[in-house]
Amino acid sequence: MHTALPPHTSSFPNWAALLLVGLLALFTSSSAQADETIQLNDAALQITDSTIPPIAGEWRHVTLPDEWPMARYQTSDNGWYRFDIPLSQAPTENWGVFVPRLNMNGAVYINDIYVGDSGQFSEPMARNWNRPLYFTIPFSHLKSGSNTLYIRLKSYPGYGLLNPITVGPDASLRPHYETHALIQNDLNSALVVSTLFAGLFILGIWQRRRTDSMYLWYALMALFWTLYTSNNVIRNIPISVKTWDWLIYSCIAWWTVTLAIFAHRTAHISRPKLELGFLIWAVLSTLAYALTDLKFISQTTVIWQVGSLVIGFIVVWELLTESRGRRYVKWLGISMALVLLTGIHDWLIQSGFIPHWLPYTNHILPYSAPLLIFYIGWNLIGRFIKALNETESLNVTLEARVSAAQDELQKNFAERHELEVNQAALMERERIYRDLHDDVGAKLLGLAISAERSNHGKEADLARSALQDLRDVVSRSAHATTPLNDLLADLRVETEQRIKATSLRLTWPLPEHESELIISAEAALNISRILRESITNILRHADAQHINVSTMIYHDTLILEVVDDGKGFEHDTVKQHRGMTGMQARAAVLSASLAWTLVTPHGCRMTLRIPTQSLPPRNAGV
Repeated sequence: MHTALPPHTSSFPNWAALLLVGLLALFTSSSAQADETIQLNDAALQITDSTIPPIAGEWRHVTLPDEWPMARYQTSDNGWYRFDIPLSQAPTENWGVFVPRLNMNGAVYINDIYVGDSGQFSEPMARNWNRPLYFTIPFSHLKSGSNTLYIRLKSYPGYGLLNPITVGPDASLRPHYETHALIQNDLNSALVVSTLFAGLFILGIWQRRRTDSMYLWYALMALFWTLYTSNNVIRNIPISVKTWDWLIYSCIAWWTVTLAIFAHRTAHISRPKLELGFLIWAVLSTLAYALTDLKFISQTTVIWQVGSLVIGFIVVWELLTESRGRRYVKWLGISMALVLLTGIHDWLIQSGFIPHWLPYTNHILPYSAPLLIFYIGWNLIGRFIKALNETESLNVTLEARVSAAQDELQKNFAERHELEVNQAALMERERIYRDLHDDVGAKLLGLAISAERSNHGKEADLARSALQDLRDVVSRSAHATTPLNDLLADLRVETEQRIKATSLRLTWPLPEHESELIISAEAALNISRILRESITNILRHADAQHINVSTMIYHDTLILEVVDDGKGFEHDTVKQHRGMTGMQARAAVLSASLAWTLVTPHGCRMTLRIPTQSLPPRNAGV
């Protein structure tokens, strides 16, 4: 099956040149073509519901372009055009059929042989009103003498149109089609995507600068325009025709109103009652499109779009009269005036005041309005960047002045305050240490010695562990920082003393490399108690013979592992163990991970992984 060619794809290296060349191509669509092509301006027409070329029936002569009057739709919204193509000899290469404009959908037959169509005819029907169509005719379908070309046209009331048709050798005709497709399809698609991006980008700026409403009105204006012009490029709509036309034509009114309110904001024009009137008009036009029957919606748009032109004239007048001494406002008014002129041109085409047989009957508002949107968007971005730079410059200057005024005072105050706090803390720690050591410490030491003499190893270990905890509370807190190597050495000595009275063997190799890592007092206390609790668990519950402790720093992580060869553990038991819950809580303070795993054939491994960035004290590097 042959179908209409999709829009030609290409790159867009130079927007301005592409736009100018494209518009020139559109305005000169009737220019001379290659000698071997044939332009068909006369046809026979039959209005019928037939989906194939009719054999019988009444044919009447029409001249292209042929616009369907409303009276035709009383018979059918489907018709067939018949063209005679005389050839002196059968061609030896493929031919093409170029349809510059067909509204709304069509199919092509040559000598009663199906060539292709431009989309589905069932509802919602494919929309090709702004899409040049091209169909390839195999040379085998053509013959010497008379050839009959049939073109089917199906449209909605008020839209039916067929422009002059061109046929000829594919090599000669296809470049002409591709020029039209480049502008009417490719450029339109690119403009739709670009205005969508512009609207979303400025909407993102408004999210961060909500006090400036002009960004919001610009974003709404660009997005309404994007939705409206999507009708130029979307062939198969995802909703019903009635809903689609209501949505698309409503966007014309809302685009006009949001553009007008944006112009007021950017020019600092205060017209609240006038803006309220604009909004009421947009709401009424939306309701009008919703209540209008599909067969009359084309006439309704012609009426309501007059309001858009009137609003445009009002705003242009306001901008030009308020632009004294403000160059941007002046150029904005001039730009909007040019867009208004293109809008009047397109309205005259749609309303029938400019017939389709005249030159320059292509809609140009879809090309001029995006240029206005880009111009405004460029200025908005420049305005935002300028405001951002000014704010940053002011902040830097203000911070420098405040810093210069307060620097000496803060420095003196900080040094004095730190000296007083440290002195008071030191004195208080020394007093507490003396009291605890003389009283509680002496009792714990006595309890540990007594338990050792009585061969109560667990009680002795418990007493020594409590005594070490007491010393940690005071001695660790008394130091602001502890080098990692010193901490590990203290913990190794303490662990050796704890298991000295047991049958356990300890393996704790010294680190291969000296570490320059400095640990805060709080981190050192938590690491000590996690290790101490782990050793306690082994002594009390593991029935182990050997303990292996290893430490290393790997990828900015301090890893501490304690491995025993005891009887292991049950997973549920570990969950219920209060001591291990406390270890997990201390690991959380260190932003560390703590895990227990079984060791084959028996035993348990406790792994503590501490990010090194959580270990340095707050005043490290000062």
